[in-house]
Amino acid sequence: MMRNEFVEYDSKRLKGTPILLGNGFSIGVNERFDYRTILSEISKKSSSKLEKYIQEIETENIEEILHGLNSEKGLNKVLGFDNKELIEIEYELKELFCNVILDYSVPLSHLDYKTGVRDELDMFGSIYTTNYDLSVYYLISLIGFEKYSDGFNKSYDGKLYFDRNHIVDGRKTLLYLHGCLHIYQSGEQVYKVKSRSKKDYLKKILQRKFKSKEFPHIISEGGSEYKLDKISQSPYLSFVLESLREDSSSDLFIYGYSLHEYDEHIIDVIKSNFETIHYTYYYENKNIEEEYKRLKNILPDTSIFIYSHKDVFNGLNRRLEY
Repeated sequence: MMRNEFVEYDSKRLKGTPILLGNGFSIGVNERFDYRTILSEISKKSSSKLEKYIQEIETENIEEILHGLNSEKGLNKVLGFDNKELIEIEYELKELFCNVILDYSVPLSHLDYKTGVRDELDMFGSIYTTNYDLSVYYLISLIGFEKYSDGFNKSYDGKLYFDRNHIVDGRKTLLYLHGCLHIYQSGEQVYKVKSRSKKDYLKKILQRKFKSKEFPHIISEGGSEYKLDKISQSPYLSFVLESLREDSSSDLFIYGYSLHEYDEHIIDVIKSNFETIHYTYYYENKNIEEEYKRLKNILPDTSIFIYSHKDVFNGLNRRLEY
């Protein structure tokens, strides 16, 4: 490609290519999915204790606040200090965080105008996403869950448990690299929550779980080393990362994902498995050549094609920042 201009987007040529979706995709679905807005919404609903803690951390990144809480709890444990107040703050923050993310996830009834996004997503192959909101879940419900396999299988008790051997041949896969709001872990078992009836909506089920201090199986904080350690402890998350590493395609399409150093574990997998990266870029007023150099520095042995975000998923909002 010419390093100073976008490549022309040809959806037909990319048909069947696996896609990696990052937070930019969720922001496209709902512009409130940026960290600053999420933290602002949490602050409005937080107790005085939590609000004071957030102000002392001095960051707009909710993931850094959660990681700071974990680190502080670990230090207190070593020093023999009481963690009761920190645990209360942590539970409140997690409940508010999960509820805000859930509220911002676009419900099925509001997705009708995004049929173009649905059809374009359907054109791609398997879906990998670092997002843990339900935007992708709701869009896939419009395409049809029967087209995708995610490794969850109904058990004798009616729950959908993860089984790495239950990936159905001939179907695309839908896999959450850092977990999702409707995925939970109980001991060594991972299961998926879904609506049991038309009246018992998924959102209501999850809200009840959050209120009961049952939080989803997600990695919402920490650097790459921390995330990789958490992934290694999860049969589901380790399977998902392994699936990306073993994907049979030589090409990967990336949308709304910046290849940041805090996801070095994912970058290493991309380096080892994909020959060509198709990458969407938002900042058209910035130097495309500089972005190309940045990407080549991260992926020196990978062919890279950069596309304008305007040409991909035209039905999404235009405010994409990632």
